[in-house]
This record gives sequence, C-alpha cells and structure tokens, in this order.
Amino acid sequence: MKHKVTESGRVSMTAEFLLRLLLASDGFDETDFEKFFGFNAEERSFVLREAEEAGFVERRNGRLWLTAIGRGLFKEARTSLSSTKSSKGPLGLASI
Repeated sequence: MKHKVTESGRVSMTAEFLLRLLLASDGFDETDFEKFFGFNAEERSFVLREAEEAGFVERRNGRLWLTAIGRGLFKEARTSLSSTKSSKGPLGLASI
C-alpha cells in the first residue's frame, strides 16, 4: 500500500495514519487516540498539532474530526488512483 497523502509531502506518515483513522470513524475520542497508537501525551500533542495546523483535523467536544480539507486529501488520492492503471499482486489483489 502506498501512502498517497504522505507521498504528496503534506503530512508525516504518523499523521496520515491519524487521518485514515478519522476517515474510517465517526470522530474519535482524544484519549482513545492516544491509547490506540500507544502515544504518550507529548507524542499525541505533536501529531495533533501537525494535523491541526495544516487544517486537516479539528477538536470538538473532546473528539477529533476530519475537516473538509482533511477529507479532501483522500478525494485527491482516489482521483489519482482512478486515473492510473493498477496491477494484480501475487494474491490476486490490486496493488496501489
């Protein structure tokens, strides 16, 4: 799997994993985010600051949410994927 958002140079790989988690969930509790990734408070703050300052994530009522800009990163990746030809891997799965 390629990390499309990371490859575009917009965020670190760790921040991309956060963005993907938020894309797959209906918001995510801030405390659970720290536990999910096994971060301490300093590490959590570093990743959240990166994503918030870029305008990709917002905090509301103790939960983390993707912003419209954050969701747009994945729309761009889907668009670029649909315009490229994918190949089948050894298990018959399309590789990106």
